[in-house]
Amino acid sequence: MTLIITPAYAGLLAILYFYLTLRVVMRRRGRRISIGTERAGKEDRDLLRATRTHGNFAEYAPFNLLLIGFAELMGAWPGLVHLLALTLLIGRVIHAIGLAREPDILPARIWGMYLTAAAMLGAALTCLVLSVSFWI
Repeated sequence: MTLIITPAYAGLLAILYFYLTLRVVMRRRGRRISIGTERAGKEDRDLLRATRTHGNFAEYAPFNLLLIGFAELMGAWPGLVHLLALTLLIGRVIHAIGLAREPDILPARIWGMYLTAAAMLGAALTCLVLSVSFWI
């Protein structure tokens, strides 16, 4: 079995990650802050938001993709793989939109995390069910 579906979504998520990375880099350069989010003892809220949006993506997307890829490799129904990956993608986009703004858009953050968590739980359960079916 080869991965066909997961890499396509990984590519889309990588483009989003690249965009979030550029937002951090441009804010750091513009404010001349190379480390952290403070300058002269004052917190830069825009930079903090950009770094947390970027960091939150980095904390959730890779593990989710790994689980979805495992499910695909174990022979999960392609429609389910698309559903899990699309749920993750939409969740990460919505969450980034909600967190990146000042003030944040709380419903977007919440729904983004719900969708991300749903993708993770769905992929985890799929992996467990498919693994158990191999053991029996």
